[in-house]
Amino acid sequence: MVRFQQIKIELGCAGNTNVRSSPEHYGFRTLSDGDGISIFGAKDIWIDHCTLSRCKDGLIDAVMGSTGITISNNYLSHHNEVMLLGHSDDYLPDSGMQVTIAFNHFGEKLVQRMPRCRRGYIHVVNNDFTEWEMYAIGGSGEPTINSQGNRYMAPQNPFAKEVTKRVDTQQSKWKGWNWRSEGDILLNGAFFVASGEGLEVKYEKAYSVEPKSADRISLLTMSSGVLGNARYQSLYILSNSCLSICEIVIEFGLTSQ
Repeated sequence: MVRFQQIKIELGCAGNTNVRSSPEHYGFRTLSDGDGISIFGAKDIWIDHCTLSRCKDGLIDAVMGSTGITISNNYLSHHNEVMLLGHSDDYLPDSGMQVTIAFNHFGEKLVQRMPRCRRGYIHVVNNDFTEWEMYAIGGSGEPTINSQGNRYMAPQNPFAKEVTKRVDTQQSKWKGWNWRSEGDILLNGAFFVASGEGLEVKYEKAYSVEPKSADRISLLTMSSGVLGNARYQSLYILSNSCLSICEIVIEFGLTSQ
């Protein structure tokens, strides 16, 4: 339930400060690289109902052996390199990375990396991809990508209709990678290039939730982002009806400290 926007690096404004992590402790932090959310060597992480756009580096990055990650119900827009999963092609600890990307709305003005995967097992399920400028899902380092029940709307550019991209890798190598599209809706000429053996056992570690029909994508993603698109509009209407902040908090079941 957090909104991340305009995360940028400016001289003297990013990092190099003491940050409090508890009432009893604070520690020195070095310069940020400009990610909206950076997951570094962590596990069992849930990023839910956030709105992210226009950051300096990635919107969400997970690297250095991070795993057990769920990225759900978020609204992402206006960004180039959206999401990076995995430190590098050669970083072996990321081979066991497991990430679920579910019920997100990848909105307007996104270019690439929704996500880009380096190694690991990635379940992309029931997301709405409005458009992209280069590609939607990319990878290198032989990741396993299980795309199920998503809606992919290709851009008008006739040279950017492909959902997938194997980054800096020859076909002779990536043709054995396990990438599949199952139950996806492909619109406006979008196409998904699958690869690998296609056996169910190959996707066991890239499977986390039973996919719903892609025909229900509008319903499944209607509450993506902070308070959700529909709920955020309702909050705006309520706030303009002179309700107190306490009444709004009660209406939406929020709590404050």
